[in-house]
Amino acid sequence: MNRRMRDRTYGGVRGRGRTALSYSMLAHDFVKPSARFLWILSWKGSYAQSDHRCENDVSLLTGGYPVNVSQDLKEFSLFRDLTPEELARVAELAVLRQYGRGETIFIEGTPREAVYFLVRGLVKVVKVDEEGREHIVAVLGKGQMFPHVGFFQDLPYPGTASAIEQTTVYAISTRAFDALLRRHPPIALKLLRVLADRIVQLQAKLQELAVYDSRERVVAFLRHFAEEQGRVEPEGVRVHLPITHAEIAQMVGLRRESVNRIWNQLRREGAIEGERDTWVIHLERLQ
Repeated sequence: MNRRMRDRTYGGVRGRGRTALSYSMLAHDFVKPSARFLWILSWKGSYAQSDHRCENDVSLLTGGYPVNVSQDLKEFSLFRDLTPEELARVAELAVLRQYGRGETIFIEGTPREAVYFLVRGLVKVVKVDEEGREHIVAVLGKGQMFPHVGFFQDLPYPGTASAIEQTTVYAISTRAFDALLRRHPPIALKLLRVLADRIVQLQAKLQELAVYDSRERVVAFLRHFAEEQGRVEPEGVRVHLPITHAEIAQMVGLRRESVNRIWNQLRREGAIEGERDTWVIHLERLQ
């Protein structure tokens, strides 16, 4: 990939390859490097440098709907405390991008040139350990930023991110954003407070993995996904979940057979209903 193309995509590489999803590594972005978190990039596939993300024609990315960048960014918790003037400064740095199913947004170990904010769609972030095993770091939906290492640190991308389905994001250059924060320190202070809250949430999820049994892990996964990505309806919380039981098993540290068994139990108990990618979760029965 030539430098011109790389600069246009903020480190995103177009391509299709074998990727898989590790819920157990959710806090990787916030811990210091150690032997446990040393990884080797293992990537297979061919890169197709197709630049069909037309940044200047926003209608191609939004289906013709009008775009209000400041309003879109206000939906993200990271920017919740910014004033309209501060948010407008951030919005000037945001570039709207679209990725098709299976397309790679960035690759683990490459220079971190942008942070992404998910407007619609789903993204999976994976890591490969030194034995070649793939682990799911996270499945992310609308309203989430990635990578969590985000701004403030000059580190490579901690995992490989790709679109699970048609996905639209805002990309903000880390270099330009760092310059903005140096010029406007109050914005940096507000963002740090929000990031501190996020660290607490990730620590809580790690504690769940440490003390929960198999059923409790699957229930916690469903509850978190419903709270973060679900749509409340009269019959329950509807979620779009286009991942397999094997992938969920990787995220919660179980075998696929265990997830299958627990999932069927929850269906018999009426805690979840649905087929394939769409499920209705009844939180009051989810125990």
